Parts: sequence; structure tokens; C-alpha cells
Amino acid sequence: MGVAGIAAAAGMAGCAPSEPLSSTAESGESGATTTVKHSWEVKPEPITDIAETVDAGRVVGAIAKGEDGVYRQYNAGKGVVLCTGDIGGNEEMVETFPPVSLRPDGIFYMPDGCNDALGHQMALWCGADFQHDPAAPMTHAVAGPGQVLSCQDIGWLMVNRDGRRFVDENTPAAIEAGVEEGVMWKADTLEDLAAQLGIKGTDTFLATVERYNTLCAEGHDRDFGKDDKWMKSSIVTPPFYATKVTAITMTIQFGLNCNDQLQVCDADDNPIEGLYAAGNTCGNFFACDYPLLTPGVSHGRDITFGRVLGEALAKGEKITFEEA
Repeated sequence: MGVAGIAAAAGMAGCAPSEPLSSTAESGESGATTTVKHSWEVKPEPITDIAETVDAGRVVGAIAKGEDGVYRQYNAGKGVVLCTGDIGGNEEMVETFPPVSLRPDGIFYMPDGCNDALGHQMALWCGADFQHDPAAPMTHAVAGPGQVLSCQDIGWLMVNRDGRRFVDENTPAAIEAGVEEGVMWKADTLEDLAAQLGIKGTDTFLATVERYNTLCAEGHDRDFGKDDKWMKSSIVTPPFYATKVTAITMTIQFGLNCNDQLQVCDADDNPIEGLYAAGNTCGNFFACDYPLLTPGVSHGRDITFGRVLGEALAKGEKITFEEA
């Protein structure tokens, strides 16, 4: 097999953060023992055998457990490519690197359960390191459990739980359907609407609406700078509608330390021969924050880098870059 794409590995145990250390871990089925230096304390039961595949500093393949319970080794003559998703399904890693990602109302990832960071952990066994820049959570606001409205499409007034406006709000016609589905709320008075939504400061909310109506009458948002095209509808005539906007994490952009050849590297940026990463397993592309200015930038880099890397490895060539 020329190029091995690892989609999953046999039962690697969870990891707990610790100081860098040299630890010995034993692989149950094969009995192989290896010593690796990494920044995670690896629990010994049970683990993947990928560290055993390191031969003279080169990763030569992967060992995986089949449905029959038997471990088999798959060798790759041209490279092992980790494409195992992000770290969002590994609570310990999330708590260590981007703890803010524990705060959203949920995480949306397809397919479910494939972002447990096993690929990252296997690379650590081989001496790899994470990217050196902070994680960039991809957390977006969506409206309600049924996602009737997207926060990015709303031109309505938006307030927090205290009843205060906090953002430039930027609606499809499925409002009544949303009410019937129980993901939107309808009331004849603002006080009733505030009560249904559980807003803590009703007086603050009423004052916020009054202020917003003033800005609509002026046709210009002097408080948050929302586009004037949305400042045409005062909140005056009942019935009044509302929906709760929740935050959902799509992925957490925090991958392995990789160079421009998509080789996985150690803490000193030395490439680990034979080991590559693509997709959300590959780091050094996003840092701190995920930008919303370029639609599809995450999917785009995943698809593009995966293809470019696969072609380069198949041909035994380096990835080349051309200036636009």
C-alpha cells in the first residue's frame, strides 16, 4: 500500500495533560513496549500500536484492530497520512487548549464521534507536537433547537439574557411554523415576550426596545452600526415574535505541528519522516480565531490540501507552490 490514510485506530486510551516526560507504555495485544517523549501522560489501557511502527525514526505504517479482535499491521511505502478530524470530541484536550469551547450549547460534527483526537494522540506517540499557536474554535450562533433562523440572517433586534442589545443583528418567512414547532415565541405584549424568554431584566429590555425604535425612526444605527437597510422596522405593533439564539461549535481548529509539506513535526519543527497530516488534524493554518470573511475556508483547505498531498506522495514529489 503506497499511502495509508488513517481514519481510526484501535482503542487508544484517553490522555491527561502533564509536564513533558519520558514514559513507557505497553500495548496489550502485541506486548510491545516503547519509550516516547511527549507532553501527555498516556494511560496504559488499552492503546494503539502505532508507536511500534516507528523504524529508525520513520513512520512506516499503522496497526489497527479488526472487527474480529485481531491486530493487523498495514505498511505504507510512501507515507502515513492522518486525517482523523479535530479535537472537539476529546473533552480533556478541549479543556486544556480552548476551554471556551466547553461553553457553547452543543457541538455539531459529522460524522458523529470522529473527532476524538485519536490521530493527534498517535502522532504524539511518534514524537510529534501540537501547533504552537492558540486554538481557533469554529463556533457559530444559530437560532433555537430547530434552527429556524440563522443569526447571520436576522435583521431583528437581539438582546442578551439581561435584556440588553449587544450586537449588530443581521428573516425568512417560516416564523409561524417556528412557533408551532416550539422553537419560536409569540406574544401580544413585550412584557409577556420577555417572560417567555426568561429575560432577567424586563425593564432593561423595554428600555432597549424603546431605544432601538428611536434608532429605527432615525434610519441609522448609531449604537452598533448595523446596515441601514435593516433599520426600517420598529418594534411597535403586536404580535411580537422571538427566538433564542444558541452557540454551536462546528470544529476546533487546533492540529498537529506541520510544515509546508504537511509533514508532522516535533516541538523543534523537525519533520517526522513518513508521517503527514491533512484536514483538521493538520495545524499551523488557523490560530486564535476562525475567520468568517471567506466562506468555506475550512472545507476548502481540507479538500485542497488532501488532494495536493496525496498527489505529491503518489508521485514521490514535493509539494510546490506558485505565486498567484
